[in-house]
Amino acid sequence: MTEHEYCFQPDAEEQLYQWMFHRTTPAFLLVGPPGIGKTTLVHRIMKKIQHTLCEFNASHTRSGIAFRKTILPLLKHGGVKEWIRDGSSERMTVLLDEMDGLSVGENGGLKELLGYLREWKSGDNSHALILICNNLHGRPMEQIRRICKTIILDPPKPSVILDTLKSSLPDEVAGCGDLRVIFRHLQGFPMLDQKVHIEDSNCTSASLEWAWHCLFNEYDPYMTIALENNEANLAGLVIHENSPKRLEGYEDAMKEYMRIFDIIYISDWADFWAFFYQCWQILPLTQQLKLKVTNQIFFDHGPPKKEPCEAKDLVFTRVLSRQSALFNAWKEMCRIHDIYDVPIRCVAMVAGQFSEAKTKKLSLTE
Repeated sequence: MTEHEYCFQPDAEEQLYQWMFHRTTPAFLLVGPPGIGKTTLVHRIMKKIQHTLCEFNASHTRSGIAFRKTILPLLKHGGVKEWIRDGSSERMTVLLDEMDGLSVGENGGLKELLGYLREWKSGDNSHALILICNNLHGRPMEQIRRICKTIILDPPKPSVILDTLKSSLPDEVAGCGDLRVIFRHLQGFPMLDQKVHIEDSNCTSASLEWAWHCLFNEYDPYMTIALENNEANLAGLVIHENSPKRLEGYEDAMKEYMRIFDIIYISDWADFWAFFYQCWQILPLTQQLKLKVTNQIFFDHGPPKKEPCEAKDLVFTRVLSRQSALFNAWKEMCRIHDIYDVPIRCVAMVAGQFSEAKTKKLSLTE
């Protein structure tokens, strides 16, 4: 059984069901913390009323141009697939997940979305639009909340979870309210402390959990990775940074580390293509590389030689500072490449020569 087969938010489901047949607002907005079943709720209703769901993540359509070219045509005209299958696109709904991730500003996706919502009129023939976000921060988000039919969801209570599942769960699992954690537990995953969080970082407990299992616990290769893209990327960073410690004690540790490094390198390149060229179909493959293929390499030689550390002891460098430093270094390397026509791989060496020459010149001047 999967989470899509259970109803944990019956009141919200009923309101969405009624709204789909009597739309008095331009969109239906679901707000609530991650993992409480917002997207699952939408999938259940679409299946019930036999609608095709065109699902988008805000990271796919972050800019205003992407929103205009991708979302608006679907809302106004529908999709080709529905016309071919049904002769019309009436039974199609657009879902924009992680809507709070839309960019702001003059050319941002949030401005385009707000413009569409304001122009909508009752009786409009446009297709239904469902929005999902984790929180409402900022004036534009508050304006969207007032325009839409808005439902603010809380995590389902432990009693509701236990009654719905007809199964007993440890108190800490049922009480966390995160359906991803609950169903991972039902699949046999031991639960880590969900309050584990590395101080002064943006590494979530979900990322830590999957990274720890990849390093120290053999995965089922057919198991679904229940992580958002950003959480999977963070888990990959944690795995990479802790790989030397995991491989400690093996005779060919360096060779195995290079295998891990090559896999993560390929995955990072795939992420680059996915985000900069909008090849979103690649993202599930990059998650498989980061979390499953690396896990198989680790366990080619069996379990760890040393006692596994706890999740809270995993090493993690702050991602934003690391990304900023890497980006600035890369930008400078590209600048030198463009000005002096130096191959990228030789930029560091040439920069060192420039620095040495400048030092000598200053010495002569003095």
